[in-house]
Amino acid sequence: MYRILLLSALATIWCAVATATDTPVGLVAALQGGAVVSLDASFPAGMNMTAIQSDLQQVAQRTGWRIEGQPAETEGDTISVHAQVMGGEVASVLNDVVWPLVAAMARHERLGIMVTGAPAAVAPMVVENRFVRLEQSGGQGILSYQAFVKDSSFESLDELMKPDLPGASTHRGSRLGWAWFFLVVTAMAVGVLVYLLMRRRGD
Repeated sequence: MYRILLLSALATIWCAVATATDTPVGLVAALQGGAVVSLDASFPAGMNMTAIQSDLQQVAQRTGWRIEGQPAETEGDTISVHAQVMGGEVASVLNDVVWPLVAAMARHERLGIMVTGAPAAVAPMVVENRFVRLEQSGGQGILSYQAFVKDSSFESLDELMKPDLPGASTHRGSRLGWAWFFLVVTAMAVGVLVYLLMRRRGD
């Protein structure tokens, strides 16, 4: 079931970001017991493995996680990588997962990030500064984010996270936020349906 949901989610993320940049990246971080236990990444098929490994090393450096990646799989126009994560304790999804992933992948112009197993629902939010625009939407158990990287020259994670002005962080939906949310939910629902149909056939 997890694999079906994952492939659906990654496909949704990649399709949602593909029209905006030549190097879209989709990330799915799975939480369990208050920690990230796995990370799945989807890259354009044109990327070489050296660049992908460099991205994953950046993730490890920015997050402090120990990452054990499995061999990449190419499907259509994407390369998918699944990695087990250790040491991924999370106090704040935004500060401990999302912002470090954005920092690690900042060389890409646009990112789609989904966090599964989130403990609580949060209000839609937009954070913007001269480096990035981050849009958040989602509900109980699933949080989705779009990051539009404008400038990757930030010197620290704190600088990347800080809004330009006190009012730049707003708890309101963006034009793309709800569309993104519904795309993710639809993909997850399709995955559940496929899983149930397969299980019935096996009974």
